[in-house]
Amino acid sequence: MHNYHAGQYITLRIKKDGSFHNRHYSLLEPFNGKTYRVAIKDEIDHEPKGDTILTSFPAGTFTLIEDGKHHLLIAGGIGITPLSSLILELHKQNKIKSATLIHCVPTKEHAAFTDELKPILSENQYYLFCQGEKLGKDDIKKFLTPDTHVYICGSIPFMNQLEDYLTECNHHPPSQIHIEVFQPSLSVLRNAVKDKATTKTL
Repeated sequence: MHNYHAGQYITLRIKKDGSFHNRHYSLLEPFNGKTYRVAIKDEIDHEPKGDTILTSFPAGTFTLIEDGKHHLLIAGGIGITPLSSLILELHKQNKIKSATLIHCVPTKEHAAFTDELKPILSENQYYLFCQGEKLGKDDIKKFLTPDTHVYICGSIPFMNQLEDYLTECNHHPPSQIHIEVFQPSLSVLRNAVKDKATTKTL
């Protein structure tokens, strides 16, 4: 079991419709030394319990800035997946008060991981924007300070819009804006095989 940082992902080779595919999945919780926890939305072919699948080593640079004084995390839809891991890591480090989460979803029913996040985030730390409640520049600006690190994950149009908002708010130091695009290179898995990665029982 390889150590990892909250916000990283692994690549799994899964079987779907009779064929194998390489898919990237964010790790959902801080490292515990025992398991990798991921959320799989796609329907995949049933495998017997205890079967093995190929997994890469953890990878990715979308991780917490350890000395950050304020962390503003903004998710579009399922983009909440890596951000939830970052929030749980802040909670583990007793730094949860430094976090503010904004999650944009079609309806409240689409808001994933609320059972885990609501108990550790206060009302003035957790904001849901549903259909008809468009997230605007002013909604973001009120949370920005010179020390704020912004973490964004969602669709490419969503992230581009937020980058524009941050520029308009004069919050544009590249070192303080962190973006996760769910399109890491498929070479990650090939490199893992080359480096003699092992299969893991899930």
